[in-house]
Amino acid sequence: YMENKTEDDRYFILTLIAIAKELERLKQQKAEPLIPNGLIEIELLVGLPPVHYGKLRDAFRKYFYRDGQIIDFSYMGIPYYNAQLNEFLRSFCAAFNDIQLTGQDLNGDPMQAFFVAKNPVSGEEGALNASDTYTTVTSAMSSYYKLTASSFKVAKESEKDASIFSTTTDVVGKQDAYDLIDKLLPLKSQEKFYRGSGADGFLQCLISDISVDTEESKLFYENHNNISKTIINQRLSVSGVDEDEEALDLVKFQNAYNLASKMISVMAEMYDQLILNTAV
Repeated sequence: YMENKTEDDRYFILTLIAIAKELERLKQQKAEPLIPNGLIEIELLVGLPPVHYGKLRDAFRKYFYRDGQIIDFSYMGIPYYNAQLNEFLRSFCAAFNDIQLTGQDLNGDPMQAFFVAKNPVSGEEGALNASDTYTTVTSAMSSYYKLTASSFKVAKESEKDASIFSTTTDVVGKQDAYDLIDKLLPLKSQEKFYRGSGADGFLQCLISDISVDTEESKLFYENHNNISKTIINQRLSVSGVDEDEEALDLVKFQNAYNLASKMISVMAEMYDQLILNTAV
């Protein structure tokens, strides 16, 4: 239990997720924006325990208001998952190409890179013939940082002709040799590319992450929705505004007024009889 949730950004990030879920729901319902320019006004029903209200009220307002600045965030962590996918592809493709580049094809020619990066502008394939550790990329480099989930592909020559795929380092007199295949097989599970697992464990890790994040987002959204409903109900109970109850009270007061009027009328007649007819 954290008394002051403004100490870090975890509660704020979870709130952004809940907002994104609500915006997604409004989008599915094709709700019209509440204010112009495609913007939607959001009211955060943030509750504080009475014992901490005086101490944390201002801190909470500043925590969520963020000086009125625009918060830019991506829902469901798509950039994060793209980055993880890029990281895995670069590591795997570099290891795969490094092994292939040591071999020869069936014609005895040196094998070229099997995985390449496609230029998003020109459509040309960029050769990635060497594993490097560059962290900045220029057009002159063959860095694997050029390779992303959207740009990686199998080299066109390998797609057209499977015979140029190298299976051995020396094809002369050994067309059936497969020493390079023995080196490629460990890439499946033995070589560690992602979180201590091989290529076969990458998708499992990614699906597991997405599943956990999805469940956490759903849980937080449900909790926030329940808190919102509770606060609304408490406000209604304090204000005492209940249309059904008010209508019932009006009927009761009207009946009481009618009875009182009849009683006054009867008493007036009794007094008239006593005074006029009996000469009291």
